[in-house]
Amino acid sequence: MKLFRWLITAVGLLLLSGCFQVAEVLHVNPDGSGTVEETVLISKKFLAQMKALMTGMMDAPADTAGTGPAATPPVPAAPPAPLDLYDPDLLRKQAGDMGEGVTFRSVRKVETADFSGFTAVYAFADINQLNLNQQGAGLKVPGAGAGPSMPMAGFKFTKGAPGSPAKLAIAQPAATAPQAAPSVPEPPALSPDAPMAAPDEEARKVMEMFKGMKFLLAIDINGSIISTNAAFRDGNRITVLDCDLDKLGSALADPQLRNKLQSPSLMDARAALKGMPGMKVDTNDTLTVVFDKR
Repeated sequence: MKLFRWLITAVGLLLLSGCFQVAEVLHVNPDGSGTVEETVLISKKFLAQMKALMTGMMDAPADTAGTGPAATPPVPAAPPAPLDLYDPDLLRKQAGDMGEGVTFRSVRKVETADFSGFTAVYAFADINQLNLNQQGAGLKVPGAGAGPSMPMAGFKFTKGAPGSPAKLAIAQPAATAPQAAPSVPEPPALSPDAPMAAPDEEARKVMEMFKGMKFLLAIDINGSIISTNAAFRDGNRITVLDCDLDKLGSALADPQLRNKLQSPSLMDARAALKGMPGMKVDTNDTLTVVFDKR
């Protein structure tokens, strides 16, 4: 039972605090091959909280019901090992989940003042076989399960004939049909004299929840881009999604915006973020890039 309570607390900490940063950058060659550079960081503050929870669980007195006076005292548990996302063996195994022909190339540890994690590089021979629909790619914290994901419906690459350009189409997740939202109990009615939370205080709590949270999904074209319908292009980089929730600021305190972001329709969520501070969200259902060798 203690373990169950610890798991619930850990999952809550992971999902309800802005403790992670995820970046996926694809490097695509004119023949459809390339690499995926995946960076996953988690806040050191969160890791410290997790370690404290694990220590508390191990230090809690054992359940002694039914034991006699001569019972052997329990052996003290070893201190928990430091939590670390950097796990080359696990990351190497994940290559098999990323599609046929995807291979693990390298990984390096990343440390900043506030975050800890890794950057892993995977190689693919054919982007048509690449699958980025990984739930929480790379982000597996002991007791907290998988982390956030940045789903992508798929890629369609057409190699040009000799002397002709190649074409890459990125199909973003389709908007889902409207679904009934899960039942949420109404808050208890407050008396007229009950104190109300100040709007500034609510905004502060929401901003703290998402502090430091970032997502990036971008494609670097190793060639000359001839045409594209991408909304965000910087040289040879196409940005599909770039969310810095720090910059979104107090707007997240707006319950209407939060409801849109939690909508079962991804189209509604993308539209809600469009034009918001710190947000780059390409709303094309299918993003296309036509390119050739340099």
